[in-house]
Amino acid sequence: MWVLFLTLLLIIFIVLIITKNDILSPSLASMGVFTLGAFAAAINNCWGYRVTGRVNIIVIVGLLTFLTGEIVARRCFENNNKEIIYTKNKEIVINKGVLIFFIIIICITIFLQYKNMNLIALDSGYSSNLDKNMLTFARYGVIHGNNNSGLGLTLLYYFSVSISYTSAFILVHNTVFYKYKKIYFLYLVLILECFILFIFNTNRILYLYFFVFCVVCYSIFYYKKNGWKERNTIKILKKYAISFLLFFIFFNILAQILDKAGNGLFDSFNSYLGGPLVGFDIFLNGDYASNHFWGQESLSGFYSLLNTLKIWNYSGSRNLSFIYYDNFSINVFTSLRRYLSDFGIIGVIFIQFLLGFLITTLYLRVKNSKNIKFIYLIYFYIFSYVIVQVFDDNFLTTFLSIDQIMTFLFLGVMYKIFIYPQLNVTGKVYEFN
Repeated sequence: MWVLFLTLLLIIFIVLIITKNDILSPSLASMGVFTLGAFAAAINNCWGYRVTGRVNIIVIVGLLTFLTGEIVARRCFENNNKEIIYTKNKEIVINKGVLIFFIIIICITIFLQYKNMNLIALDSGYSSNLDKNMLTFARYGVIHGNNNSGLGLTLLYYFSVSISYTSAFILVHNTVFYKYKKIYFLYLVLILECFILFIFNTNRILYLYFFVFCVVCYSIFYYKKNGWKERNTIKILKKYAISFLLFFIFFNILAQILDKAGNGLFDSFNSYLGGPLVGFDIFLNGDYASNHFWGQESLSGFYSLLNTLKIWNYSGSRNLSFIYYDNFSINVFTSLRRYLSDFGIIGVIFIQFLLGFLITTLYLRVKNSKNIKFIYLIYFYIFSYVIVQVFDDNFLTTFLSIDQIMTFLFLGVMYKIFIYPQLNVTGKVYEFN
């Protein structure tokens, strides 16, 4: 695994040269998390498993083709002549009464989500006199397909999440371009409520999505205001370091709450980050059966939609089966596992190239845009998919899924009602040659 780590470090330096030190490069983000994963797997000796070279080759090929897709997109769409920054912008304002109404809506959603998870936990063997908490049993039930959420609660959940994401977008935008105001405390309350809602979802990865959304949102707006200059990059990197440290502490606290803590402070984080690469290698060197139909693992979200619409009968699950090695167990194997299982190595190359091209195209549209558009919200949201590639795939598994459709629909409604009318004209814009 040290070979993979050092190789990816070398490639990262090459990416920085190609992108002219663009720290928001999708390829840089993807390689960065795989590099951290390789480092975590290399230093974590408690698994006692020696990773083979096969996983190194597949990961490097996959990341290089993702980079190739980015290079092609930059050749086609990058604006090399002008740098656009915003020296004036309109503050986004939501009525105080509306914000309080949203707070009440999310409170109701939290209560209903708690009741639902409690039922799932009871169905999975939970009892108040046991040592493990309710969330542990609820998580077990969710993983094994025991989800009692009805349509009403599902709609409320995604509406609440879209409110919180929109609140984060507005809060970051306003605090970057303006000073903090007392009314912004209500936005913080909405975000905190979303964090509580995520707890009862029992999945820590949701916090990572939200964290990445806020970090990328802040970075884009900071550059838009101050320019894409090297000194601003250094300032942002310093803030990244503090932000990631705080998130690391928060992530380990969540491990205690969800009963996922390891043997030490770093054990849980290292297992979470390095485990998928180890699991991927165990999978590659094991006896695994081929999938029953095209895209069985990668397109599970789309097939679930077809099943809901009664178009095609599908009874599968997005969650993959666990594999075990001594005391080590995992069911996430990086995004490459699904592509390889469904489409082979040629499929890995094609999909990674396509993803690198598409996500970079979105990034360049945001970077070169003179107006804040709905594509900003979409890009900030899906950029987290790049970060979680080291864990699992979210690009294809959520493609045209019910979850994605509802999320983007509610985000679109929030943007159209609360953001677009106020930012249709962004004010004075300066262009620098």
